[in-house]
Amino acid sequence: PYVGIGYRNLGLSCAEQRRSADAQKLLERSVEVLEASWGHDHGETQLSRFELAKVHLRQRRFAEAESLLRDCLETGQRVLAPDHVYVGDSLLGLAGLFFATGRMPEAAEYFARSVAILRRQFDYHFSYMSEADRLTFLSTIEGFFPLYFSFCLRDRQRDPAALERFYDVVLWRKGFVGGSLASWRRRLAAGSDPDALR
Repeated sequence: PYVGIGYRNLGLSCAEQRRSADAQKLLERSVEVLEASWGHDHGETQLSRFELAKVHLRQRRFAEAESLLRDCLETGQRVLAPDHVYVGDSLLGLAGLFFATGRMPEAAEYFARSVAILRRQFDYHFSYMSEADRLTFLSTIEGFFPLYFSFCLRDRQRDPAALERFYDVVLWRKGFVGGSLASWRRRLAAGSDPDALR
């Protein structure tokens, strides 16, 4: 099974280099190996499916991407929980796909569900996160914001409330960053965090 993870890592490397055809082949092989070893519902198998869907999105192969993302969403809701962060990722992937294909009402629904999961996960975990975890979380979700903001700005004519949601997320993001900086400054001033300057 670890060979399947290796195929995925190679596929991700190819995807970063914009070698989509190579990435697709490696990720397809990863899915095959992981599914044969650990089964369809295993998290590693689903992660490879999700990454393959992202490659298909870049290739503008929307039908294949949608099929994989719907599978990831259904499996995540069934195996993990309806508000698990991986479910939110699948919702975000589908929202982006719907946005790219002009299916604005569906995109709005899936973006809203993704934002709700992201907020619940963050609100629950924020008080327990170290500063390093907060920064990791922020870097993990950073790609969400430009996509969501582009959607809101484009969708504002169809749905004027989209601008309200846009500003709500902007303020939430600023509050998150501001809260993280304030926490870091308090720990730095108190000298209670020897790793604060690293």
